[in-house]
Amino acid sequence: MAERPDLTYEVFITLAQQQGFEMDIPHLNELFPEVQAMFRRMKLLDKVDTSGIQPGSDSIPSDTITPD
Repeated sequence: MAERPDLTYEVFITLAQQQGFEMDIPHLNELFPEVQAMFRRMKLLDKVDTSGIQPGSDSIPSDTITPD
């Protein structure tokens, strides 16, 4: 898998436009660091070794899940 690139502000604005967001710049300026942090977390997940785990399998032990 190719490495996920860092999210630039220009790419963020393009994605927001593609998704139909209103171009409310103050709101987007506030939202950008949050989305950028989410992309960094996604990059970390890309590095998790999932070999040997079947899609849709119950790979998380139920005793480690806490109800909300």
